[in-house]
Amino acid sequence: MNPNVPKKLSSDIEDFVSILKTDIGDDLVSAVLYGGLVKNDQI
Repeated sequence: MNPNVPKKLSSDIEDFVSILKTDIGDDLVSAVLYGGLVKNDQI
């Protein structure tokens, strides 16, 4: 993950992905973060 993502947000995203992995299992192919955080252009 982009090191510029705030730690709290990064933790929340990781928790969300963990829930997806639990609920979806092997059918989960990827989780993609895009937008301002990826480009280090936060508003």
